[in-house]
Amino acid sequence: MSGEKSMKNKRFKLGEVKTFNKFWFGSCYYHQLYSAVSCIGGNVDEVLLLNLSVPQGNFDSKKVVSEINATAFVDYRTKHCNITERKLLKLIAKGIPVIVGVDCYEMKERTDYYHKTHCRHFVMVYGFDFEKKIFNIVDHNYLNDYMFREKEMPFDELILANRSYRECLCVGYMTSCMRVIKNKRASEEEFYKFILNKDTLLRGFKFLFEDLERLKTCLVNNDFNFLLTNADRLISFFTAMKESADILHCLNKSSDLIYCLEEIETCYMFLRSILWKISRRNQTEVSSEQCRKIIEKIDVLIKSEKVLQDYMSVEAGIYG
Repeated sequence: MSGEKSMKNKRFKLGEVKTFNKFWFGSCYYHQLYSAVSCIGGNVDEVLLLNLSVPQGNFDSKKVVSEINATAFVDYRTKHCNITERKLLKLIAKGIPVIVGVDCYEMKERTDYYHKTHCRHFVMVYGFDFEKKIFNIVDHNYLNDYMFREKEMPFDELILANRSYRECLCVGYMTSCMRVIKNKRASEEEFYKFILNKDTLLRGFKFLFEDLERLKTCLVNNDFNFLLTNADRLISFFTAMKESADILHCLNKSSDLIYCLEEIETCYMFLRSILWKISRRNQTEVSSEQCRKIIEKIDVLIKSEKVLQDYMSVEAGIYG
């Protein structure tokens, strides 16, 4: 009880909190990681770059590096933990932001899920008001909303939502939270050398061009079976590729490359949209107009992605 007494009538907030609201990337966890890293004065660009995806062939992709493998190169570190109200208060008071796994089923503000459906989610806790019994958190309002905001959540509600997360949604995992701290790491130059591995990038572009040419050839020959039977796979792939273009666009200052990236983003958005319509309508064939538009966008993509390939090769060469 002595720890609780020392907290009474106290309010505490970590430093400036940045939220990322330009587009959706990764998952709610990575949006919260971005905000947590900003709280400790870390390089938030590194969180974005770790979400770049690289084609693997056959319209599959993976992150350019895993978060675990990147630990020695980023200037923040995540550590698993479980929390109680008291533990969480102590961590925040020590200046450590915590990403907390929660079940939206127990979150009153989440009217889309509250006492309706269990849903895995994360919030970032960066402060508290002991007298009012509220935590300061970062969260959004509904599923797929990328406008993350500073909000408040009662002590008991957060702990209940975390307990429900552990009991209903955290099967197979020992912990449900991540504390985020500063990391002693290699230089920033070493980080970019690690991320921009030239062989990995060039191999990814090779797979990408092969996949796009394969899809185009099928359409030119009026062979729609691959597209119709793999629509969901293609949607996932194009979503990952658009997200990577969004990240590069966000971080890049070159006007020439920005135009190229805007072309890429527009093409992937169109392809994802038209494939979604084909999939949801359960179409058994592709109209001639749909076919023409898809081929047109593929041609623009190949041209623009080759410009991006040249740029990324030069960037990778600088750090290689």
